[in-house]
Parts: sequence; C-alpha cells; structure tokens
Amino acid sequence: MKTQIGIRVDSTLWQTYKALCEKANLRPNEPIEGFLKACVEKSDVLGVLNSLKGQSPGETMANEL
Repeated sequence: MKTQIGIRVDSTLWQTYKALCEKANLRPNEPIEGFLKACVEKSDVLGVLNSLKGQSPGETMANEL
C-alpha cells in the first residue's frame, strides 16, 4: 500500500527536479523511493548520502572521526 505524504521542498528546486525526471522518462517519485529504499536496506542515511557525493566508506569514516 502506498501512502501520499507531504514534504516541504523549495518550489524552484522541485520544478527543476521534475524537469530532470521528465527528461530521463522517470516519475518524480521513482528516484526518491530508490533513495529511501537504499537508506532502509543499509540502515544508514549518511552513508547513502555520502555515496551519492562520491565518497568512499573509508572517507566517510574519516570524516566522522
């Protein structure tokens, strides 16, 4: 079952994001759900965010120390 939720996002950021999704033939919720799923599977939001930024796990650990 899917639930609609409300989150606050800058309108310019959202419009730009939606345009990028349209260009890639994606529904706007698909990348977001993929991100959420990765966070849940790894039980690590910061690790997933850092991997999107291109940091290796070792760099992430060093940054947390």
